[in-house]
Amino acid sequence: MLGLILILFSTGAFSVGLNECYLFLRNELKHIAGNVAREFGILSVEGVTLSKRLSEQIENRLQAEGLPPSQLKNHPHLLESILNESFELLVAALEKNKSSGAFVVLDATINPALATAETSRAGLFLKNMEPNVINLAFPAIRFLRGPASIARQKGLNMLPQWQMEFQVEPGDFFFTTMNAAKGSTLPLSRLYYWNPSSVLAGNFEKVMLLCVPLITSDGSVIGVCGFEVSAMLFKLQNTPASSTYTRVFAMLAPEQRNELDASKAMYAGNYTALPLQNGGPLPFKTQENGLSTYFAADGSTYTGLHQTINIYPKDAVFSGNEWALAILMPEQDLRASIREHNRRFLILLFLLLAFSVGAAALISRHQIAPVVGALQKVKDGKVST
Repeated sequence: MLGLILILFSTGAFSVGLNECYLFLRNELKHIAGNVAREFGILSVEGVTLSKRLSEQIENRLQAEGLPPSQLKNHPHLLESILNESFELLVAALEKNKSSGAFVVLDATINPALATAETSRAGLFLKNMEPNVINLAFPAIRFLRGPASIARQKGLNMLPQWQMEFQVEPGDFFFTTMNAAKGSTLPLSRLYYWNPSSVLAGNFEKVMLLCVPLITSDGSVIGVCGFEVSAMLFKLQNTPASSTYTRVFAMLAPEQRNELDASKAMYAGNYTALPLQNGGPLPFKTQENGLSTYFAADGSTYTGLHQTINIYPKDAVFSGNEWALAILMPEQDLRASIREHNRRFLILLFLLLAFSVGAAALISRHQIAPVVGALQKVKDGKVST
């Protein structure tokens, strides 16, 4: 028995559970990473197309008024009509793509006399309440940002979080995109920016924003447009299979050196991963078995795999911002799975051993019975010599 167990250890029979977990994580990572790269790539291309159409439309309107694009912010009385004309382009883009929202933010405010004018920008933000379904017949579109008169004119319901204008601040999605585009000679397809998971001012849901600058023919940067990927949409599209490992989840996060930034990540899975969503860096270390161990700030550890996701072209202005897609589970779940697998294996092994011992006893008794009978006859003197 001891020899058999030693042979099983030496042949890796007791690491089958670990190997199964590795194959599961690898397959899920390959599938979900490919899906994320594809979906984000489609939105990036569509965002660039939307930017070109909006920029051309706004520039034509300003030319009709005899104004250069650089004078947009000096004529706030034109903003509502410009946004009203932009509405149809946003709706068409939102209905065409699997996105939870489409927006345009102009580098201007309707009331520049207000004290908050420096951090307030006019724009539109339309939300798709069924982002995982492309429904051209009955799109579930709601109004999140923009003049209320446009919502009433278009017959759209305003969300409870509605605000007339966007609240922006230095370093956010708006200024980051605007500042990178100003003075740049790169094409528009190299200037878009994926803003990490964050909450817009006045909202409650975490979202990622694709931000593309609005650049007119004279090089003026007049605003930003793009798409939203909400936490719910990301979860609907990228939740790993969880029939075997119930607390496995996917995470898309910025990557720096040997750390993932959990505070700016998007999550997908039935497990809420609360320790990670509290934020902070998530350092990791690759183990000899091919899996990596991830260390959360609260002391909890996770096991999984990750790979870099290319969401920017190599020569893009933000190509230095690296992102990684990880498939993780609590390390204790992996240990429990391996223990359970080995327990079932040992039970089968001992059942096999018991069967072997019983069979050997029966066979031995059957084979030895004639010999024992003959010896008994000799002992009783019934056999002559």
